[in-house]
Amino acid sequence: MFIVFAFIICSWFVCTLATFAVYTLPCSRTSILCASGGIYLVRTLAVLTFTISVTSF
Repeated sequence: MFIVFAFIICSWFVCTLATFAVYTLPCSRTSILCASGGIYLVRTLAVLTFTISVTSF
């Protein structure tokens, strides 16, 4: 359970860092859309992992 929790915290931290990097660095609108799509995917996976771990206990 702790491993899953650590994974969620880590992925959230990576997401926040990636969002900050994307919006502060000068880049095209396409790359921002691409990055935010990737961030959304990672967040969805984290939520799914958390839900599965909670329901399995």
